[in-house]
Amino acid sequence: RENPVACLVSQHRARSTGMYLTESYDDCTVHLTPAEVQDFILKQNKLFGVTYQSALGPKFELTYEELIACPEQVFGQLCGFLGVDPCVTPKALPETVPQSHDTLDQAIENYAELWDAFRYSADAIHFSHVPSPLQTACAHSN
Repeated sequence: RENPVACLVSQHRARSTGMYLTESYDDCTVHLTPAEVQDFILKQNKLFGVTYQSALGPKFELTYEELIACPEQVFGQLCGFLGVDPCVTPKALPETVPQSHDTLDQAIENYAELWDAFRYSADAIHFSHVPSPLQTACAHSN
């Protein structure tokens, strides 16, 4: 996923509500400790850093957020990378829908505490209210 904090929030919400597909969990808020967030970010960075470093040759990286936001565009890029004809347009499965439409500050009960803990660190970017470049690019390409 693009944002490890959003991923952690999603995991907590899914576990607490039992809603892993299709159902919205916008009404569910979570409480996270700074240590829990930092540990999760470190594990994600380690996991994906090792994965990317061990890849041989060219690689194509995509995130869940990219695939959900712009499936046709991402599929076309993937087909181009693989050198195949994108003759079939992908269609999202009915269960492949965003479960959350709220921002992190709405989903995390103690968002201000976490922001204070991370605002001067490299991980502050995960708490930003600014749309990602991908969201902006997809909005302009439609």
